[in-house]
Amino acid sequence: MESDVAARANSKLGQKAGSGWQFRVRHLFVLTTISAIASALAAAYGPGTLLLSFGMLTAWLNLCGAFQSLQYARRQTVMLWLAWITFLVSLGLPSVKVAGPVYGLWAAWCAYALPAESILKHEPVRLALIAYFAINVANVLMLLVPVLIWRKSHGWGQWLRVALCVVMPSVWCIAWNFNGLLVGYFVWCASFWLALVALPVRPGVFGAMLGVSAVLPPIVLRWH
Repeated sequence: MESDVAARANSKLGQKAGSGWQFRVRHLFVLTTISAIASALAAAYGPGTLLLSFGMLTAWLNLCGAFQSLQYARRQTVMLWLAWITFLVSLGLPSVKVAGPVYGLWAAWCAYALPAESILKHEPVRLALIAYFAINVANVLMLLVPVLIWRKSHGWGQWLRVALCVVMPSVWCIAWNFNGLLVGYFVWCASFWLALVALPVRPGVFGAMLGVSAVLPPIVLRWH
């Protein structure tokens, strides 16, 4: 029965994808507005803001249905596996430079260890913990993508999809503090972008992503 539900859902998505997405005048207006905001942010805070702008532009295009052809059946599965493999590759690449290059796996470990150490030592709560929490959740959910693929094949996986999409902007926000970022970081960002293309975004999810995009950059800008 569960497989029948998944099959019917994929069939509906396939029918929508078959109708094709058309770029209309309203899309041009929104695209122009987003581009203007992205340019203003880049001028004020540097080119690192463009990663978040591009990610949110992708989320908006997703909301409009631009990626429907990649969001059902085998194509979606391939995209999600590609995102997961890209994520794993990023863990083995130098991601940030501190005293020397720090590989993605160690950077991810530090993102968990530093907040945990701060809490265990009963240090004052800092806003940076919010950013660390969002990044850690994003990493865990990306590791669980194979589970998401399995659950979606059985007609489940809704909460995993929503949670992963909502925390994605936290990954791209890090580039607002651009100093020391290396190739592994950008591969890491690309893995979430691939997942975003594969997962349909609804209005509520897009609104939550906008909220994360508004809250985290000021916190990241205070990092040293």
